[in-house]
Amino acid sequence: MLAPYGSRDLHHDANPFIRYRVRVTARELPTGTVVVTGASRGIGQAAARELAADGDWHIVLAVRSDADAHARELASRTGNPHIHPLTCDLASLACVQTAAACLAELLDTESLPALRALIANAGVQLNSTADTTADGYERTFGTNVIGHYALIRELLPHLSAPARVVLVTSATHFGDFRHTYGSMPAPRWMEVDALARPRPGNRRDGQATYTTSKLALIYLTHVLARHVPQGVDVYSFNPGLVLQTSIMREYGPIARRAARLLATPLQHTPLAVSLQESGRRLAEAAVGCVAAPSGSYLDVGRPTRSSAESYDQQREADLWTRLAALTGHEP
Repeated sequence: MLAPYGSRDLHHDANPFIRYRVRVTARELPTGTVVVTGASRGIGQAAARELAADGDWHIVLAVRSDADAHARELASRTGNPHIHPLTCDLASLACVQTAAACLAELLDTESLPALRALIANAGVQLNSTADTTADGYERTFGTNVIGHYALIRELLPHLSAPARVVLVTSATHFGDFRHTYGSMPAPRWMEVDALARPRPGNRRDGQATYTTSKLALIYLTHVLARHVPQGVDVYSFNPGLVLQTSIMREYGPIARRAARLLATPLQHTPLAVSLQESGRRLAEAAVGCVAAPSGSYLDVGRPTRSSAESYDQQREADLWTRLAALTGHEP
């Protein structure tokens, strides 16, 4: 079983949702089904491998393409036969709805055991802000935020408490040199409809949209924690500085080469987190022992405060209302 965190005392300054000193007891979830988006590569794949190797979990690989091939590869690699492919392109709301309906049927007919966790990991980072999703939304925000919101809303009724939702964010949402080493611009928050709208922009604008989307996922974590049913916990998870991911796969060759040159001296320092370690910590956050209240920000598994900007309840409320409108859900 995945390594426990144990229990710890949290003070009111550890999380804005805690208004008094409270003892949080860490516990593991009972076994069941775990959905992982973006499980075909990077941190999502590493987390799926960790969960599958455990042997007790049914893993649903929610990926954009080649779902069957990825499921066969994971089953072969880990010896776990309970790997289920699910085609889910987060850049298409119709695809998200179809995927959620297929999964709901499997759960309702008990073809899959109880749904215990959803890891919202998939994400893109683009060179511009002009690309669109199938629904006409700016593609970074549309995939990272709108698509995940739609999938979570569709699957919430099918989560069996105790259960968890983990949204993978990034320390880049802080927007300062300490967390980005000058490699990424700070988030540029604006009205949600403006964030969802494609617009002209260069690589720096694309990067700012990425960091803004990661800030939005923390807002979404906070507001989800206030809306989910009893027994469902919600966390945002920063995977740390992981240099082996393919997040820049849609950048040009010069930008990718520059990133590799920067990564080489960093990957052997304490600043970096290995892909395997980050995946293990993400798996633990989803199903292992987490000594943190719902709504917390987990920095490579450790509960701490996110950026000062990320605690804005008006933005959280606006985001929730507009995402509901954009995806056809009740607020």
